Amino acid sequence: MAEHRPNQRATGPGPSLAPDIERDALIAVDLQNDFCPGGALAVPRGDEVVPLANRLMTRYRQVVLTQDWHPPGHHSFARGHPGARIDFWGVGTRLFTGHGEPALSGVYKLAALEEGVAWRPRLKVAERATKTTLPGRKQVWRLRGQEGWWEGDVIAQADEAITPAVGEITGYHPLFEHESKRYGSIASAEPLLEPVLLGGEPVGELPSPAAARERARSQLERLHPTSRRLLNPHTYKVSVSERTLELRRRLREAHERGIGDETYEIVLGYRRAPGRKRAPFVMIYDFVGFDAMSRHPLEQIGVHLWNRTWAGKGSGKVGYIDLGLFIGEEEDVPDVRFGPFLPSRRAWARARCRFVGYVLDFDPTRRADVSAARRELGYGPGPLVVCAVGGTAIGRELLELCGAAFPILQRAMPEVQMILVGGPRLDRSGLRVPPGVSVVGYVPALHRHLAACDLAVVQGGGTVTLELTALRRPFIFFPIEGHCEQEVHVAGRLARHRAGIGLRQSATDPAGLAEVMRDALASPAQWGAIPVQGARLAAEAIRGLL
Repeated sequence: MAEHRPNQRATGPGPSLAPDIERDALIAVDLQNDFCPGGALAVPRGDEVVPLANRLMTRYRQVVLTQDWHPPGHHSFARGHPGARIDFWGVGTRLFTGHGEPALSGVYKLAALEEGVAWRPRLKVAERATKTTLPGRKQVWRLRGQEGWWEGDVIAQADEAITPAVGEITGYHPLFEHESKRYGSIASAEPLLEPVLLGGEPVGELPSPAAARERARSQLERLHPTSRRLLNPHTYKVSVSERTLELRRRLREAHERGIGDETYEIVLGYRRAPGRKRAPFVMIYDFVGFDAMSRHPLEQIGVHLWNRTWAGKGSGKVGYIDLGLFIGEEEDVPDVRFGPFLPSRRAWARARCRFVGYVLDFDPTRRADVSAARRELGYGPGPLVVCAVGGTAIGRELLELCGAAFPILQRAMPEVQMILVGGPRLDRSGLRVPPGVSVVGYVPALHRHLAACDLAVVQGGGTVTLELTALRRPFIFFPIEGHCEQEVHVAGRLARHRAGIGLRQSATDPAGLAEVMRDALASPAQWGAIPVQGARLAAEAIRGLL
């Protein structure tokens, strides 16, 4: 804890301990349950500071709590406890520094582990490259050019000498490893890291504040004026040695597996530069090949060129994809050629992929009881129609078409209920719908509502139509016109399963849609179960690469 005193008033030999309630503030840093006995990071007697903080809070007008942690929906402070005696709080680096910028913190990442007399490097891998650490015990070398200015810093291994004697020095960007900087004329290199504690004991005398200020001043004076200026300053480069970079790459690749869901740009990159692939790579498909949706010559040529690239050198396996997974069945791949003089799509998929069936994030057998699903969600007894478009603005016209069909359908079925699901990127307040139609925004776990409906009206997306097929609920689907995946591949899969009723939005008016809705509500689903063990089979296949 700290007491902020902008106006320390002298009373005798030292500053007054009496707070000025108008200007002083109490700041409590990292006062949290984790540091109390029984917490995740328990500190002995860590809870004894809490009564002190509670007493001090009554003496200050401004009370600030900070915590080096910021999960989504954080409610452990005043926002979650109305009336708490706290004015505001700061969390992590959002408090005093710009978020995303470097900041000092009390959290250290494990870089090496001492085993006997040796140190074994360790690496933290994160989804964001900026959070992946540099492994091993390190030293930072500051390079001085022939004219006396600092040229840059190089982060190296602790036993790695970065001196002019080694000749030209090359440093690499810590994130973009292909970018490098060469330091060809270096007069000297100064190591910056010095031990302060060894074995828990201080090493030598700490410099006085005056000495520390003088060192900082002299270091700043050696920065080139172009780096010190306030307007468009040059960036002072901090690079990584090649050995450190190679160590990180080796540790990362020892545990890395690449899984790409239709990541064609990665496949093209590996095809053009096979040497860049250093770890097993899994490619996931749910359709194979593009189809021209018009007779426009440019589209025909473009589709042919892309399909020729997709087909590659034929139906054989390729070295840059260690495992291909097709989410679906072999029959979902059209048994047609990619194009003139190109191989069959199905033969290509058979040679390069393992067919695992379909993937769902729920068990459809546990959603088979429609009455139970309706009771769980609080729907009434009348027929329920759920219309959903996935949340993009392109679905606005379809939702409004469903809304316009509702009064017509209601005349034939007075008890019918209709729910329009707009999603996160569609402003539901602007939808033109008649009275009696419910409009909602984003609905988590939409499959629960689909399981409760008597009829669904959706776009032709692969996921929602697959969920409805697995749930065996009647549905009408409108593929996005001109979208080859929805109009050809998804529609072809549904036709093979005999699931759903496909319509074209441009050829459907409210009266026509209401008529199809009425007939669909009177006809139960006629198709059988589909294989939905894809997640398990895919995991088993990927496990073979580990």
